[in-house]
Amino acid sequence: AGTVLQIAGGKVVVKERVALKRGSAISVKNLFFNTPARRNFLRGDNTELNHILKWLKRFFLAKPEVHFIVLNNGEELFNLPAVNREERIVQVFGQEFYDGLIYCREELNQMVLEGYVCRPDQTTTSSDLQYLFLNQRAIINRSLSHAILQGYANLIDRKRYPAYIMFLEVPPHLVDVNVHPTKMEVRFANQQVVYHLFLSAVRRAVQSGDSLPLIEWQVTKTDRDEIKHHFKKIITAAAPARRTDPPAPAEPEHTHTGGPEQTSFDYEPLPPSSPSFRQRLRGESGTGSRRLWQVHQRYIFSQIRSGLVIIDQHLAHQRILYEQIQRYLEREAPAPSQQLLFPQTIELNLEQYLVYEDLREWLEKIGFRMNELSGRTIIVEAIPADVKIGREVQILNDIIDYFRENSGQRKDPREQIALAFASKNAVRPGEELQDEAMSALVDQLFRTSEPYRAPNGQPVIITLGLDELASKFKRR
Repeated sequence: AGTVLQIAGGKVVVKERVALKRGSAISVKNLFFNTPARRNFLRGDNTELNHILKWLKRFFLAKPEVHFIVLNNGEELFNLPAVNREERIVQVFGQEFYDGLIYCREELNQMVLEGYVCRPDQTTTSSDLQYLFLNQRAIINRSLSHAILQGYANLIDRKRYPAYIMFLEVPPHLVDVNVHPTKMEVRFANQQVVYHLFLSAVRRAVQSGDSLPLIEWQVTKTDRDEIKHHFKKIITAAAPARRTDPPAPAEPEHTHTGGPEQTSFDYEPLPPSSPSFRQRLRGESGTGSRRLWQVHQRYIFSQIRSGLVIIDQHLAHQRILYEQIQRYLEREAPAPSQQLLFPQTIELNLEQYLVYEDLREWLEKIGFRMNELSGRTIIVEAIPADVKIGREVQILNDIIDYFRENSGQRKDPREQIALAFASKNAVRPGEELQDEAMSALVDQLFRTSEPYRAPNGQPVIITLGLDELASKFKRR
């Protein structure tokens, strides 16, 4: 025997005993029908469904022994038969995600910690793939999240997030679960002990041989040039010109001499709304020339008459790309694309695919060309002209993850797509720039509408006056 319970508008309208199969079925529809003001705060259907699926995944992972079926408007989204913990991770996130994880286990007194953390080379730009469970209940604990991050030490870049799924078993009397009404936050009897338990487990895992990335063959500069020349001949002889797209720009030259990768730029000319940086410096210095230096492969230094100007190369490129993408989105025709010699196949999980469906129109406006295969597989045939060859999968995943992470912000999707593309495709700190690239970057920056601020409001340029420099040396 089972119970059917139907609630409408906060009132129980049906409560009766019936014959049911083992298990529970929960159906929700017409939510907020009697509170239209609250309904006005909802986002798009796919966005709200994504929020729901984030919560459901916690149940999927906490209870792998339970068979879950999820339906949305009659369409089956998940059908997860009862399995063990490892197979449930594959069911939810896919085999590729599971292959990038490292198993870890630690025991101390009456506490047992078991779970999976990602290899240092498998981190993402989103913190969505981080799960903590205490006695099979999902929890949030900033201290333990910090312990996991500390376990990676200096193995991951700033602003990258490790994925992890950690299960902690603790005797109930050693933990207080009544800290928050949702029971998501907890307090341990000895927080420091639990912290070091997590730190030790993660540190041992990432320092093991299992954490090493797969070794790839290295291509010498001679090989690279020969391959590039070979494919240029093939493209010139065999590839017909596309009628619908503007000609794809030539792939930027990439040289590698054993040091950091060097980057060049090929920006679309911007309207001459302001003098170039060259003219500004000439006006200040009176010499008619300028010199630019890249410092720590992060900042561009230049002398001006009043002192020194410093430009953050990453934020400068963000401002350029942000305004460029906004112009593309305002046009009727799509942005120029570069055709891929070998189209790339991307397998999206359900949440990513829902975001992709919402974004597809905007992605095509900025230069992506994609086709869909069966299920949630897409083929990327062309990418925006500013994306480096080889980063097409990464940049698309980064944009999708950016939208998932910022789905609660009520912003115009055009602004969000511009912010996502600019932040994920801008030249990174640590990339070497040649003189020509620095010149192009700086001139393009000063043709934007707001060269002194990044799209997120951070300063792009700072100046050090001669008086300030003199004071550092205790000079008058």
